[in-house]
Amino acid sequence: AIENKEFRLLYQPKLDTKTGHVTGVEALIRWYHPQLGAVSPEQFIGLAEEDGQILAIGQWVLHQACAQLAKWRELGFEPEMAVNLSARQLRSPELVGQVESLLQQYQLSPSKLELELTERVILDASHAQTQLSLQSLQDMGLRLALDDFGTGYSSLRYLTEHRFNVLKIDKSFVQALADKGKEYTLVAALIAIARELEMSVVAEGVETAEQLLLLNELNCPSVQGFYFSKPQLPDVLDAQLVKEDGCWYLRP
Repeated sequence: AIENKEFRLLYQPKLDTKTGHVTGVEALIRWYHPQLGAVSPEQFIGLAEEDGQILAIGQWVLHQACAQLAKWRELGFEPEMAVNLSARQLRSPELVGQVESLLQQYQLSPSKLELELTERVILDASHAQTQLSLQSLQDMGLRLALDDFGTGYSSLRYLTEHRFNVLKIDKSFVQALADKGKEYTLVAALIAIARELEMSVVAEGVETAEQLLLLNELNCPSVQGFYFSKPQLPDVLDAQLVKEDGCWYLRP
């Protein structure tokens, strides 16, 4: 797929909840197979992780995301770029050098690159190379985000054992907010905990105006989801962006 250029990166905007301006984007890989059509990441990422091909795929994703960030900078649009990392990538001794080389090649500020790690990846953090990679990446000035928090092997311990900059609340909690039940209380508590730990918070999977209203009520600083934009190819997202008073917004 890499050799035949069948992979594409789509980008989903992240917005400031209060102002609505675009502060970042998340890079999401898609595979467009000539016979099978669109292949979901759920169908190939796990397999690629098992047989090691995720290393080549992950390197391609990092390269494409950094190249796109450099292109946007030329337009005056400098969002934070979030890229997902796998456990096997973090165990690779080459990862830190690859990231450092890309930052130099595209003259990017490390603070503009945000690496997203799922809780499954963090379970592997006892591996010596994983610990070294995480420490080195943060020492370089990159941001670390804990993705899909609240699912799987959730533990508040992760928030104290690793210096995460961003906590991403899983969409399953966001989509249950309207009932104002336990999920609402839990999201409120997570936002409060993250604030005390000086972490930013992103609510994922926002699909309705009501969910946005409730997240505003809870003082959640950032949001992303289909309510604002589906993941888009760069040129499609470019057409949706408009600059006003020095900030970038999505066209209505």
